Amino acid sequence: MKKLRVAEISYWYPTENSYQGTFVRDITKCISAHADVVVYHLYVHRGKGIFSIKKSVTVHENSFTEHRFEIAGIAYKVFYLFPSLVWFFSKNHFNRTIVRDFNPQILHAHTVHPAGCYARLAARKHQIPYAITEHWSRVGSYLSKGFGRIGGISAYREARKISAVSAFLSNTIQSQLPELKIDVISNPVDNAFVPNPSKISGQKKLVCCAHWRWPKRPDLIFYGLNACAYKYNFELIVIGSGPVIDALGNSWSFPIQKFGNLNRSEIAEIFKDAHGFIHASEIETFGIVVAEALQCGLPVCASNVGALPDLITEKNGMLVINEIAEWEKALDIFLSIDWDYQKLAEFHSNFSFEEIGRKYTAWLTSALSSKENRV
Repeated sequence: MKKLRVAEISYWYPTENSYQGTFVRDITKCISAHADVVVYHLYVHRGKGIFSIKKSVTVHENSFTEHRFEIAGIAYKVFYLFPSLVWFFSKNHFNRTIVRDFNPQILHAHTVHPAGCYARLAARKHQIPYAITEHWSRVGSYLSKGFGRIGGISAYREARKISAVSAFLSNTIQSQLPELKIDVISNPVDNAFVPNPSKISGQKKLVCCAHWRWPKRPDLIFYGLNACAYKYNFELIVIGSGPVIDALGNSWSFPIQKFGNLNRSEIAEIFKDAHGFIHASEIETFGIVVAEALQCGLPVCASNVGALPDLITEKNGMLVINEIAEWEKALDIFLSIDWDYQKLAEFHSNFSFEEIGRKYTAWLTSALSSKENRV
């Protein structure tokens, strides 16, 4: 039986200098286990001069190929705002590397702007159907008042299928475009994240992990824990780097270990020995790091925002309003609970690479004959 041929289109994809779009790479890996996949990475970023163009190709360990069309320069924001301008410069490269050499049956764009808008232009030119998976936390404001929103709305409406990585994100889109049908398929969790119910007694190890930029709120975590430091024996392990964590310094009433940026296997090892996970943010469209912690059997104390209520219940954690007083009270309760790690280890998510890969492949296959979002 011939495999489905899928061309993944994304402006977000990990590079040598950035982790942005790791979740897109994970979804690509999932799909590549069931379909033939190629990635078309439109890498637009700041650089020297007005703009320059560079093309490269990489064959990844999972046997799929990434074709990168890179635009760098001081005019990078113009290219990001106008997908049609990127299409003008890249269409011959796209035609050669994707259409001619790979001959995809469907294009799969990640986020409506700019990748979905780009896919719409490519689909119209080459008569290839396309689908959009939405990850973007700002999609609601984009659809209501964002620059280029008309093109984005058209991209949604002409897509054969639309999916979102959480019910929260699906509802956000449908609040602006109620006529659209949107499927929910979550991000996958790496198989390195497995539970370890045997915890060492004594000092509790609490972990927080993020790319520490707004909308992350480590200040809520630090002030909340500081209020509990006289009462409980714990240390906070901080994974990741960024300005909002740097601004807090190290002068707190509890011990802190900072590890900086780690790879997934290193993060998974720390999670296995931890006693709890804490996550504070103003918005989460899915919350992959929370799903990873839950997959490791950790109780989670997290902000009551976005998609996090879909992941956390009273059985596996706590949800908190983003106010310092609320975090102080919640973390006091969180630290006082004698969590049953054996029961938490029995938590089984539907986020495995194999399961998510099957769901995306079936969804993309169904898109070949679907016209459900045509308006």
